[in-house]
Amino acid sequence: MTRLIPVALVGALLSGCASQKKNTPDAPQVSERNVAEDGEPTLHDIRIAAIEKVVNETSQYRHDCWEQTAAKTINFSGTIVLRFVFGQPGEIAAIEVLSNSTKQDSLSDCLVAKYETHEWPPVFDGATPVELPFAFKKVEGQYVVHRDVVSSGQGTIRLLSGKNTGNPDVELTLVREQGANLLQTDSLVIPIRGNAFLVPAKCNAPHRGAKGPCKGLRKFAAAVLPNGEAFYTTPEPSATAPVILVARISSQSGNAPAIFDQKRTVDIGAGTAKRNILIDIERQKAPAFAAILSGSSLFRVAEHTHDKEIEMLYVLDGGGKLTVAGESYILRAGHAVQIPAGVKHAFVSGDNGISAIQIYVPVS
Repeated sequence: MTRLIPVALVGALLSGCASQKKNTPDAPQVSERNVAEDGEPTLHDIRIAAIEKVVNETSQYRHDCWEQTAAKTINFSGTIVLRFVFGQPGEIAAIEVLSNSTKQDSLSDCLVAKYETHEWPPVFDGATPVELPFAFKKVEGQYVVHRDVVSSGQGTIRLLSGKNTGNPDVELTLVREQGANLLQTDSLVIPIRGNAFLVPAKCNAPHRGAKGPCKGLRKFAAAVLPNGEAFYTTPEPSATAPVILVARISSQSGNAPAIFDQKRTVDIGAGTAKRNILIDIERQKAPAFAAILSGSSLFRVAEHTHDKEIEMLYVLDGGGKLTVAGESYILRAGHAVQIPAGVKHAFVSGDNGISAIQIYVPVS
């Protein structure tokens, strides 16, 4: 007869972190292995200890699946119950999703994919399936998202938004498609690979004619798209499609994009880093600040806040340790960061330094 192993004592410990913005599930607290009064463990006790072992060594699975789902939306909570069916001792024959109150199919699919290749202790067989509940609590928001978690390959990737950060004033998109791409207005546009042309959408066919309405945009230049008009980006002839970073900014007026192509270099961090400023709120009366940040391995930023600005960061190369609101995150290339106004944060560069696009947008 098939016997179901009860695991309520560990199931309640599998949960996401609700009060903190760092996306790490609570670590299970493993107790000492239960034993019979005569000192010898029963088979049931051995199996419970084996389940606890699997729970402990697979915490990264749960974190990765939460992170993958939260990259699209943080508006979920609930419990997923998986049933593990064994064939040969310790080998998974099947994993069934018994229930999923989170309503996030991608979350349960991810858990199944992670666990179906995991090797269990050889104390389980076809007669001893195991049911594990995974509880996820809703979080208020998150600060750091990696592009590969949001999407892989080509396409338009919404790195940061109100849905996945909890901050309605944040929107950062990566455009890396061949051909023409429609960009929303009220945006700050920065090519981070290759050059691009901006073409008003009112043109029937985007073109690159020297006498046409095109505006050339070089790599690491910045353009502000005005309110009331939409634009296409088109790559240069016979060139690799550009990769463009697009940040939403406050409403602007005008009939043509404003292009800022003159960089100004400023030393910061006692000479351990430089900012190549692309667009400056104060000097150019622009709606946002943007710069290329290049820091050595000695670069440090002490804890501070920006009371009237949201900071966004996109890591191009290198990385380091970012601390936001008391929680630390390891940054690497492809990470997008949003820091709301008034939130304390600090940074320590990694061994290879850091290169990043740094954007400040006034609070609306």
